[in-house]
Amino acid sequence: MGSVHRFRPRAKWRQSPFQLGRLRHRCRPWRVLDLLFLVVAIPAGIAIGSVLFEWTFHRAEAPASGFACTSVEVTDGDTLRCDSKRVRLTGIDAPEHPGHCRAGRDCTPGDPDASTKNLQRLVGLGPVHCDQTDIDVYGRIVARCSAGEIDLSCRQIEDGHAVRRYAAISC
Repeated sequence: MGSVHRFRPRAKWRQSPFQLGRLRHRCRPWRVLDLLFLVVAIPAGIAIGSVLFEWTFHRAEAPASGFACTSVEVTDGDTLRCDSKRVRLTGIDAPEHPGHCRAGRDCTPGDPDASTKNLQRLVGLGPVHCDQTDIDVYGRIVARCSAGEIDLSCRQIEDGHAVRRYAAISC
């Protein structure tokens, strides 16, 4: 018969890192720290992360209440400068001035100068008031604006100087 061979346990310094957790004197402090990390650090990180997410992504998207314009400068048929704010009229697209239409974009046909002049005429009919609806990719405020009782987006469409685009509006 063959001899019976018994395996001897390795010495502690030769054990693999995976077996070190089995040693009682080495695992107790780590278990307490792991538990503390799970109970305190992870929920705190989640709470802080969610607050930062809400603050970062929703502060720019939240529509501001309406604002009045003390000085108005018309840029083109669908954009104006209200005091220091650049405002894009919601729901419309007007013809672009030469060189302003990006390559590959389907730009609105028509006379950009006539569209700009019509918006300048409309702005002169009364005090301009805007209600913000969004912010576009260029950082402009997208707003529904009126001059007196006249909705600027609707009147630009009715006068044939803009087309409906980007948002549904009721006129």
